[in-house]
Amino acid sequence: MPRAEAGARHADEVGLVQRAHINDWAGNSTPVCSIGADEICPGSPGGVHCSGNSCCPSTAELGTFACPSADPDWQGCDRPKRWDCTEGCSVGASVQCPGSDASVRCAGNQCCPSVNGSGTFVCPSADGTWSGAACEHPKKLHDCVGPGVGPAGPSSKVHYPHFDTTPDYLGIGAKARGVEGGTEGSASDNFYLVLGDWGGCGHGCCCGMQEQVARKMHEYVAARKRRNPRSTLLFVLSVGDNFYWHGCQENSFNETWLRVYSKELLDVPWFSVLGNHDYGNDDHTIGCPYIRPRFVCNE
Repeated sequence: MPRAEAGARHADEVGLVQRAHINDWAGNSTPVCSIGADEICPGSPGGVHCSGNSCCPSTAELGTFACPSADPDWQGCDRPKRWDCTEGCSVGASVQCPGSDASVRCAGNQCCPSVNGSGTFVCPSADGTWSGAACEHPKKLHDCVGPGVGPAGPSSKVHYPHFDTTPDYLGIGAKARGVEGGTEGSASDNFYLVLGDWGGCGHGCCCGMQEQVARKMHEYVAARKRRNPRSTLLFVLSVGDNFYWHGCQENSFNETWLRVYSKELLDVPWFSVLGNHDYGNDDHTIGCPYIRPRFVCNE
C-alpha cells in the first residue's frame, strides 16, 4: 500500500476511535486502571472487551493494537496502545492527547485537538470540576486523574459510597476490588448477579430450566474471569419465588440450591426477598389475566 494511502487510512482510523468514544461513552470517561483490568477496546466495533496483555481488533484493518490495560512494556500486537489507562497523572500534568501523535500534548484545563473532524475534547489531566465548555465535546476520552491520583498527589482518594459495607459482617467490602478497605484492582472488576423465580428443583417444578440458568450463570462468571483474572463476584441478589410452589420444605435448601449451583456461586452471600410462593401461596395463576380478568388493564 502506498505510504500516503496508508497514512490517510490511519488518520481515518484515529477519527473513528475518537468519534466512537465521544459518541458512545459521553460522560463516562475511562478512569485510571490496573494492569489486567477488563477494558473496552477503543474504537473497536461491537463494544469489544480486552484485559491485560491482549490485542484489540482494528476498525480499519490496519492491524491489531494493544489493550489499554496491557503491561506498558508488552509489545505483542501489530501496533502499540491507542492510549494507556494504567498511567495515572496529577491535575495539570503534561500528557499525550488520546488518539493524537505522541508530540501532541495538553496540560490541565485545555482541549485536545480534533482528529479527522471528531471535535476537540477535554485533556486527560484536566481538573474534574472543570466544565470543559471551551471544548466541542466537554468530556474526557481518558481520565488519568483517577482513584488514588489527584490535585494533592498520590495521597488523594476517591470515595465509592455504594461500597460502604461498614460493618462488613459478610466480608464483601474486604473482598471488593479498587475501593478503600478492599483488595487490589479497580471498581470495574466487581460485579454481582440478580435472578428471580428460580426455585424449581426438588419440591417444585421446572427443574430443567433452573439448571439451564444455573449453567449460564456459571459460564458468565468463568468468562469474566478468563477476560480479567481479577474479576470478582461479590454476591447474588435473589428477587423472590426461591422455592416453588408453596415455600421451603424439608431438604429444600439441599435440593433446590446446594445441589444446583456451582461452587463459585455458593461461595458468595445470597440476599433474598420473599415472593408469594415463598410465603406458601401455591396459586401460580394468581396474576394471569386469562384466569383473573381483573388483571386486564382497559384503555
